[in-house]
Amino acid sequence: MRSFDSRLTRDEPYRDPEDRNLFLKKDIGVDTVDGIKHLWTNLYHDGNYIGHFYCRQEPRLYPDCFFPGMIIWATHSVFQNNYNAIPGDPKSIGITKQAPLYAKMRPMVVLYPTSTGLCCAPMFSLNNRKDWGGEKQYEYISITEEGDEWEGETTYYGVLQFRPHPGRRRELKPRTFVSLHQTMYVSTREYIETDLGYLPGDQYNRLMIALDFYQETRKHIAYNYFQEQYKNRGMKLLTGGDVGKHEQKEVDTQNSRMRDYQPVRDDHTMVWSLLGKKKELMASKSKSADWG
Repeated sequence: MRSFDSRLTRDEPYRDPEDRNLFLKKDIGVDTVDGIKHLWTNLYHDGNYIGHFYCRQEPRLYPDCFFPGMIIWATHSVFQNNYNAIPGDPKSIGITKQAPLYAKMRPMVVLYPTSTGLCCAPMFSLNNRKDWGGEKQYEYISITEEGDEWEGETTYYGVLQFRPHPGRRRELKPRTFVSLHQTMYVSTREYIETDLGYLPGDQYNRLMIALDFYQETRKHIAYNYFQEQYKNRGMKLLTGGDVGKHEQKEVDTQNSRMRDYQPVRDDHTMVWSLLGKKKELMASKSKSADWG
């Protein structure tokens, strides 16, 4: 579980009224890997072993401990929507107060550091993936070990090649895929292994170009909802590069056009639309929900 330094890691058993019969006990300990202490806990429910979880790292790793293109091993957690999942089974489900979670350790590529962690692109084997048509072909980029002549399955972007670390403690599977649509944050307090491998500079550059392309196309699609064209103005507007304030004037004009758009839902199809003309909005209110 991510950020496991929480109410469940106290020395005494813990009971919360909202947990009903969830009664947890724990053991605690420390593993030292490459000079870094990883604090861990074993959790038990009614005497039954639930799982072994890493809590945090001491000393804390900082963004300077990583570099763009590094391939790390860290936790990828998502919402668990399998109604057959068994609570308490660490392979199936984890319980939090907000929602059930599924978590798995994955390799991922460091895109860039933040002040407290890393922005990463997780890697997937996609063994059961059959269909690469439509928009799906743009969501991943193939990756394999340097020297492998695999042509990949995401022909639009080609194939990235990584260099494995000679002293790695686990194998980095070749012929997998880097996700361009599920970039995620990883805290530097998490359990992270940093010795899997890395992307050479030219391969990192290709990854970022593919990521830019994917994100730019999504932004253009988003702006189409407002019947506007997306233009990347951030660098000029926020760094003092807008000489003569020409970009700012265009943004002000665009803002005035976009400000009046309001979301309206068709209650039959459950599809949301953005309407900018008040008369269109009023005509839709009789049959649709809105946020006005």
